[in-house]
This record gives sequence, structure tokens and C-alpha cells, in this order.
Amino acid sequence: MAVLPRPRPAVINWRLTSVFLLSTGISATWGCGEYADPPQPPISNVGEGSGLMLPPGFKPVDLPLENRKLIFQEAHRIRALAVLEANEKLPMDEASLPKGDTPAFDKRVADHKAIIDGILEKNLANLAEQKSLTLEDLSKIEEEARRLRWVPPQEPRWEREKAAGK
Repeated sequence: MAVLPRPRPAVINWRLTSVFLLSTGISATWGCGEYADPPQPPISNVGEGSGLMLPPGFKPVDLPLENRKLIFQEAHRIRALAVLEANEKLPMDEASLPKGDTPAFDKRVADHKAIIDGILEKNLANLAEQKSLTLEDLSKIEEEARRLRWVPPQEPRWEREKAAGK
């Protein structure tokens, strides 16, 4: 009868075990304590369930979500109308743009942007005043809308807006 060799008993490497236990003990207590602040979760857009979130330091304007969305829609409308009004004052269609003259093209684009900026400065200030907000609050609402990808309203038609006298 042949004698089979006995299996070797499992040898515990005490050095590796002690390093493992020490590292898990340190990592378990690292940063945890009675004075540690738990991390704040980012603000989510709970109303839509979109899964998009604002960054942790972002504080929305202190208004209900529906009011902020209505203000965003009005600001979007003002921005769209400013572009349409600027296009009427200084057309930017292909037939009106200078061809082959880069400095003239750049000047026309800069003039068009200046017209839009002038219209927006006046109209967004009026909106902020009407809603009892600062321009910073209005900008914050638009930033929230951009980050959370709120659906903008339908683009206004210039003829309809002009006929309404707005």
C-alpha cells in the first residue's frame, strides 16, 4: 500500500495579514469622525426625473421651480426676439454678407452682435425689474436651465410679434 503525501497545511503569512488589517483599519477611520461633514449630494431636478444634476456649489434662485421655468421661458423669448430685431436692422442672410472681404465680414458680425447686446441689455433688465430679480439672479436661472437642459419654448415669429406690438 502506497503512502500518499499529506497535503501541506495552509501557512498564514502574518506580515501580509498584518498589513492588510492595518490598511483596512486606517481606511475605515480616515476622514470619518464626529467632526467630518458628510458630502452633500448634488441638487437634482426632481420635477422632471431627468437624472441631470446641478454642481454641488450651485445654489438656485430662491423661487419655486415653476416660477424659475416661466422666467427662463420669458428670457429665452427675449433673446430670440433680440436676434430677430437685429436681423431686421442689419440683415445677416447670405445675400447681405460681404463675400471675399474678411475684415468687412468680421465688422458686420461685430456690429450685429453689438446690436443684439444692446437690445438684450435693455430688455433683460426690464424683465429682471418686472420679476423683482437682479440680473445676476436672471443669469443664474438661465444657467440652471442650461445645465438641467430645460426645454425652451417655441421660437417666436418676428411678424407675429411685430403685429402684436411687442
